[in-house]
Amino acid sequence: MTCSRCQQENPAEAHFCMKCGTSLTLACAKCNTELPTGAAFCFACGQPVAAARKLSSRMRQWASEICESPSCAGSLWHEERR
Repeated sequence: MTCSRCQQENPAEAHFCMKCGTSLTLACAKCNTELPTGAAFCFACGQPVAAARKLSSRMRQWASEICESPSCAGSLWHEERR
């Protein structure tokens, strides 16, 4: 799986990029269902994925502001999604 942020190729089972720590999975902003790459709508509740992308962008920004390393920010992002 290729990271959308740094273009690093990662193993298919990876949840975070090995190089920059960016989340490689997408979750629905409304119901937190993990979504496959390329999904336009959540298959569980119908929420548009664009809303999830906006949330993930804000969460990455928040995590990067309180962490000094990408791996820390990735860990916080993963925990916040749960």
